Amino acid sequence: MALPHTLRSFRHDNVLARQVEVAVAARPSATLVAVRPAPEPGATTRVLFTADSLGESERLAVFVDPGTGSVVGELVTYGSSGVLPLRTVLDQVHANLLLGEFGRGYSELAASWLWVVASGGLVLWFARRRAARPKPAVRRHAVLGLWVLVGAVFLSATGLTWSKYAGENVADLRATFGWTTPALSMTGSGDHAGHTSGTPTGLVVLVVLGYRMWWQRRPTRGFGRPVPRGQWRKVPRAQLVVVLVVAAGVGWFVPLFGLSLLGFLVVDALLARRTAKPAPEPSEQPV
Repeated sequence: MALPHTLRSFRHDNVLARQVEVAVAARPSATLVAVRPAPEPGATTRVLFTADSLGESERLAVFVDPGTGSVVGELVTYGSSGVLPLRTVLDQVHANLLLGEFGRGYSELAASWLWVVASGGLVLWFARRRAARPKPAVRRHAVLGLWVLVGAVFLSATGLTWSKYAGENVADLRATFGWTTPALSMTGSGDHAGHTSGTPTGLVVLVVLGYRMWWQRRPTRGFGRPVPRGQWRKVPRAQLVVVLVVAAGVGWFVPLFGLSLLGFLVVDALLARRTAKPAPEPSEQPV
């Protein structure tokens, strides 16, 4: 059986070429997209195909024994790197919380704001540290925050590459600069290869401590005051223009961030307008 046109790159390796030929013969109606040679003795070569019966981002992996040159099994995998079922579940949790399109949008919204919230917490910590010595609970929260800041930004960035709206802009950017992955891969590199799924332990601890600090210092207990409205008017005009331009650019590239930020500003403006309305004059009582 002659090898398909896409297998010419394997002709220098007759052993690998024969393995791919066997896999193609087992699935003649499928389309070959990638090959992952056996990484170590005793492992199998993974030959990946696409087919009309598969879902979005799913691949059919045909496993070939390099020693015998025979097919030992098939499995539906995920992504161009052929992620196995357990890893697929973890990837789906990271991508859409197993909630489909709704979860994908929610995950993208969270990833859009994660780096903003994390960076804002760092700025507030430095400002408080300069003003006064922070309390032990604040110091613990800050130390954990510093450790997970880099990881949180990385988690946010990688999450956005998988997202529906920002992900399309990332894909366009990669295509423009030639950063796309080749369609046929021998090393197993793909859109999600090497990515660590799941939430670091939170980041979870940091979030819990943050809620605990807020509960202990919430305004109803007299520890804080709401930020007065109109503080943005005190920002120098040049800096304000820079902030607006940057926010507009980020909002265009990360649409859910831009839309949610615009929604917050509209709601805040409406609340400010409602608060600024003068109280109605008391009606005169009849004598």
